[in-house]
Amino acid sequence: MACTLEFSYIQNSDPLILEKLKNCEDLSDSQITAIQSLLLSGNTTYGKQKLPINKLSAFFTECNSESTTVSKITAATIADTSFPYGFNSMLFDLYLDIDVLQDNLAAITEKVVDTSLQNVILNKLNQIYPSGLNDDVLQLLGSTSRVASIDAISKWNITIIDTLSSLLDSNDGSWEPEKSKAIIMRYLNIDIHSLGSAEINIIGSYICTLDINVLENITAENLIMVLPQI
Repeated sequence: MACTLEFSYIQNSDPLILEKLKNCEDLSDSQITAIQSLLLSGNTTYGKQKLPINKLSAFFTECNSESTTVSKITAATIADTSFPYGFNSMLFDLYLDIDVLQDNLAAITEKVVDTSLQNVILNKLNQIYPSGLNDDVLQLLGSTSRVASIDAISKWNITIIDTLSSLLDSNDGSWEPEKSKAIIMRYLNIDIHSLGSAEINIIGSYICTLDINVLENITAENLIMVLPQI
């Protein structure tokens, strides 16, 4: 579809459009002129370039050959041991389709540890679930959950204790106090939930982030059940 874009559209597009256009086999003179304009802006990953029209195709071909490991992300790409090597946040955002993310979320979050790429994952998930991520998604986030903002966490739908346990798993890294508090409160804001012995064991030291009025709701019975383990 990008290969049919007109001069004015290309010229006024985000420079990322070049990543689509460089795969086109036959560009018109007006399209090439628009591409030249974008290259001259200096705001592309190729730097500021001034190339004759007859060399532009060769330039794109060379760029393609230098980035053969960076292309549309598929299940096979994700399964490769080198994934996500070669992707910066811009390319990761460009080449990771939402449906691929949904179908391979666990595999992606297991391998992606760069925070800039993790932010891309969360941004895309927030587009899919504008009302907040649900239990099934939250349980697959792993360390990616740690880069979520307080605003995003405030929309998470933490309806079961398994999700709370998954999010607070220390193997995925520590939480900032305010974020851990927000997670726990999202769980407790559901009427049927309380700080029982199971919840206290899961929360661990993060219990210290909670307000006193929340802690006052812990029953003596539940506290006695967990005290020997503290």
